[in-house]
Amino acid sequence: MSICLHSSSEIKVPVKCRDRLTHSWGGFEILKDQEEIVFNELEQKCNKICSNNEDIEVSNRNQCRNRFSDITPGSKFVKITPRDSNLDGYINANMISKYIITQNPLYNTTSDFWQMVWEYNSRIIISLIPYVSYIPEQISVHGNLIVKNLVPPTTYDSGSEDEYEISMPDVDNVVVTPLELHIIGETSTRNIHHITFKGWPDRNTPNIDDLVKLCNIKDQYNSPNMGPIVVHCMAGIGRSGCFAVYDSLRNQKYYTKDLPTLIASCIYQMRRSRKHMIQNLLQFKFLCMALSGE
Repeated sequence: MSICLHSSSEIKVPVKCRDRLTHSWGGFEILKDQEEIVFNELEQKCNKICSNNEDIEVSNRNQCRNRFSDITPGSKFVKITPRDSNLDGYINANMISKYIITQNPLYNTTSDFWQMVWEYNSRIIISLIPYVSYIPEQISVHGNLIVKNLVPPTTYDSGSEDEYEISMPDVDNVVVTPLELHIIGETSTRNIHHITFKGWPDRNTPNIDDLVKLCNIKDQYNSPNMGPIVVHCMAGIGRSGCFAVYDSLRNQKYYTKDLPTLIASCIYQMRRSRKHMIQNLLQFKFLCMALSGE
């Protein structure tokens, strides 16, 4: 396995996501019902997916760009313009519908991340983990790109009059950071809205009301001429996949009895591009509940 120097004194080798994470169900038993049956069938069907085969040479060359050795984007990774430090134009990210689903950037992939945001004209970044290191306190430089933090991060509350706030009361775990992105030597700039959602535990589910409010906040900044929305958690599979499925299907009406099969079909299509989207039965059952309006 190849390794990558993150700094002059630190060497990190990607570990397996599933080795790092353990999960306790806290004694909660999930009965065998339609949702579990459909999810189990989905898992078996996805084991047969062959379209996500790795290009072994490309994968080996870029292993140091993956946060976890078992969570890779396969052959359908989002490609950025190659440069001397990234000859393959590789980034651990996949284009899925109107989203770019990716991992939380590593120290050595932060420049790749911002290059992707620029080249794909993404104007909204959604982080489903509480803290990130790629947002500068003031200004940071990544290759020929400058990222500028326009104001200190602000948490939504009902009494704020800040121009970057919108009236969304009681969303204490959503933080919007307005950023400015431009190329060195050029005058044109792009405004980026970075939305951090702090209420989603790893391998788990959020409060449904908070998730609805998060989507509504995102919609306030959405516009038809912008590029795909960048969504990430830590590995870019569980929480990110859950969000993408929910946001894609939330404005449609369904018969409850058909919902598990519809959600499974949506997940299957996503997994054809990015393996392991939706990590467990708990997240699948949450989607069934949230989309049914129960």
